[in-house]
Parts: sequence; structure tokens; C-alpha cells
Amino acid sequence: MQVLIFNVIYAGFMLLVGIYIRKTKNKDTALLFLTGDYSDLNANKVCKVIGKRFILFGVLLGLLIPVTLWKSDVSFICILFLTVILVIIECWDFTMNRSKYI
Repeated sequence: MQVLIFNVIYAGFMLLVGIYIRKTKNKDTALLFLTGDYSDLNANKVCKVIGKRFILFGVLLGLLIPVTLWKSDVSFICILFLTVILVIIECWDFTMNRSKYI
């Protein structure tokens, strides 16, 4: 039951943060929140890409809710795996493709 509550809150939070990042009018503040002080990056491009990824991540976590009802331990491992994959993709993308966001 705890994994179900965690999954629902985590999915909702990631979805809402993704929507906020994509729709915010103050992209520079959102960029500062997301990446620290990277003033050489284009805030519109970064917020658009990261917002899409957060929304996708929230939807994927939402799709795990039925799995949580069936097998909570498998669902928790999937949540951890998806989180690690998201962090790796973000780090790799902003390291290897940094010129795309300038």
C-alpha cells in the first residue's frame, strides 16, 4: 500500500513539475532551479526538453500503478530503474549535446 501511495504522489509530482517547467513564463528561474547557474544555455530550449521528459516520466510512472496493485516489489524496482535512467539520460544529454542548448 505504501508503494502505491508513493507511486501516485511521485507520478503526480513529476507530471506537475514537467507541466510547470514547460508553461512557465519565467524560464530563466526555472533553468536556474533545474541546472544551477548555467547562464550560457538557452532557457527556452532547456525548459522545453526537460519539461517533455518530466511529463513523459510522470506518465510512465502512472502506467506503473496497475503493476503496483499486482506486485508492489516489482513496481518499486521499476520506479527506481526509471529514476536512474532519467538521471543518466539528463546527464548524458547535457554533457554530450550541450551545444544544442546554447
